[in-house]
Amino acid sequence: MNTLKKTIPLILLSLALISVYPENVRGLIVDEAYIQTVSGYEQTLEIALEEAAAIYIEGNSQFLIALQMELILSSTMKKYSDSFGIAVYKRVNPQPQKGLKFFKAERVFFHYLPYQNRIYINLPLSRSAIDNTGSFTLEEPLIMEDFPLIVSMIPLMKGIPSSVIDNKFYLNIKPILMKAGSLKVEIALPGGSRAADTTQMADEIFQLYIDGQKIIEPFFMPEIESGIHRLKISSMLFQEINGTFTIEPAQEKVLQFELQEPKSFLNITVPRGAEIYLDGDKLSQQQINSLSLSEGSHTVIIKIGDYSISKKINIVAGKNYNLSVIFDIIIEED
Repeated sequence: MNTLKKTIPLILLSLALISVYPENVRGLIVDEAYIQTVSGYEQTLEIALEEAAAIYIEGNSQFLIALQMELILSSTMKKYSDSFGIAVYKRVNPQPQKGLKFFKAERVFFHYLPYQNRIYINLPLSRSAIDNTGSFTLEEPLIMEDFPLIVSMIPLMKGIPSSVIDNKFYLNIKPILMKAGSLKVEIALPGGSRAADTTQMADEIFQLYIDGQKIIEPFFMPEIESGIHRLKISSMLFQEINGTFTIEPAQEKVLQFELQEPKSFLNITVPRGAEIYLDGDKLSQQQINSLSLSEGSHTVIIKIGDYSISKKINIVAGKNYNLSVIFDIIIEED
């Protein structure tokens, strides 16, 4: 029974720390953070007691799932850690700017500072990012309309030495991003014209596959796992394209391809010293190893000394051919 009496006030106190209505807030805004939604980004704020800083989100927030705040306390500040707390506010009015001291906002977090060198506060933007393994986390995710946020250091008692009041708190803020990005594939016909304006037309010309899965127009994947992926563009009319690409977290990848007419190649093997002519033009030894030919009929003439032989070849687009000339001695018995 005694335990119940002690527990109830503690519960009521913790509930009172979060405000669902705008309240009057006092704290001189002395710093601003503009968090870029790119992997590895981090920004440090410096604020003292009764000071505040504004936190903005810049760039594409599609893949942003949380902000992580790391508060670093010096040895001096640790001695008085239970004498002040940290508060986070959303939906600030008027718009925060340096020099602003009084504003209305909704409090989403407040806690006195524990006796630690560092504390971590997780500010989730999705329920999947609510992480209870760190120091502190919000129970409800924020939305982009809540930004900019205000973070403020608040004294909880009087009598704090002036040497402590003038000390700075260092707050490192970094974005927590999804391990995914987006992909846009642009495909053009030979000459640079767009391949098609409708899915049906494009499907008649070519098919796009990512990791073996067929993708239909528009060729845009708003969310694709970061890492290396395989791409294939197959067509009955144009050359097949195969390759790999890498998706970086929270980044949009744009791939551009121009389809190429199918090519046919002719490899010619002849005895040393032979002269080769294709449609009347003499070929060098380097040309006969892999000769690109247009679709249709072509004439090949091989000359060795005073002897020559000709052959007509009908080339089908996309197919390769080998032409060999072999001289032999035939002995027949009378």
